[in-house]
This record gives sequence, structure tokens and C-alpha cells, in this order.
Amino acid sequence: MSTQDRNIGAILDDLYASEINTSISWLWDGGIDLKLGDALNGYKAEGKASTFAEAAAWLRSGLHALPG
Repeated sequence: MSTQDRNIGAILDDLYASEINTSISWLWDGGIDLKLGDALNGYKAEGKASTFAEAAAWLRSGLHALPG
């Protein structure tokens, strides 16, 4: 497992532990869509990334910006 994989896993674990609802989706050539929040309570942040490294950085910044 690469360091990047562990970092993404740690970020997802932290989001889960902080009870921050997260949505990650993609189509094969449409980039990675990212959302913090949920449809019921509203999305607090939405973003788009071209790579998983960018997605991880975006999620990491969201984790620190939102109250957990």
C-alpha cells in the first residue's frame, strides 16, 4: 500500500470519526465530485478534483474547516 493510499484512508477514517457525512463520486472521465454534508441536512462544501491526491487534499482541508 502506498503512502498516498494510507493518507486517503486516514482522512476517510477521520471524517467518519468526526461524524462528517461525505460523498465521493466519479464517472470515468468527469473528474471526482466531492461533497461534505448530506442531502437531508444540506451540503456544507462541494468541490471537484482531477486526481485522488487532489481529492485527498480537498477532503483534508474540509475536515479541518468544519466542526466535527
